Amino acid sequence: MFDAEPGLKKGSLLKEVTGKRCTVFSHHNQFLFLGKLSSHGDHQDQLVLERYDGDEMEGFLVASTPLKLHVPLNNDTLGVVEGQVSQWSREFLVLDVFTAVKKNESRAYFRQNVGQAGSVEWVNGQKAGHRCTVVDISATGVAITCRQDYEVGDLLEFSHQRFRPGGPEHQLKCRVARKGPTQEDLRFYGCQWVELSPKAEEKLFQEVFAIQAAELQKKRGR
Repeated sequence: MFDAEPGLKKGSLLKEVTGKRCTVFSHHNQFLFLGKLSSHGDHQDQLVLERYDGDEMEGFLVASTPLKLHVPLNNDTLGVVEGQVSQWSREFLVLDVFTAVKKNESRAYFRQNVGQAGSVEWVNGQKAGHRCTVVDISATGVAITCRQDYEVGDLLEFSHQRFRPGGPEHQLKCRVARKGPTQEDLRFYGCQWVELSPKAEEKLFQEVFAIQAAELQKKRGR
């Protein structure tokens, strides 16, 4: 749950989010793309939004389209910016900002439960083929359980990894950041993605929201 930080002026927050990466959502909280923000000259209530992966802007983002931006800041806080498109081009959007608040959040990137079988194909550059279970994923990392004993700092590589039935394959590397308790010979590991390209990161975001959409549809069908 978010708690807005009181007494924060919109102008000061817009300066803070300038130059930052952000997650762009529709007005109905549908994930659209990852972006990066810059200032729009002397226009204090406007931001310039580009795609983080360098691709062209979608044509449906016409003038007056409402957007919501989540901007991870320091100290586990999140900048939430709402506004509407005032100018569209293939390279960028200009966003008229209506509200900008800073909110407290324990994690800037939430984790999505997965529970899918996986395989650690390489460990520190050596062929492994260790079976594992992918517990959850986020844009910053992955949690797994397996029977192998890894150390903090070990580099794990996944090849042709799927996070949902019928989903796309992912080629990913992560580094073990923490070790959790062992239960019934299964060891828990929290890992952080490394060498993650903008396209691979956006692919992960799309995966998270696809899993969420499937779970919501399943709940509605009960």
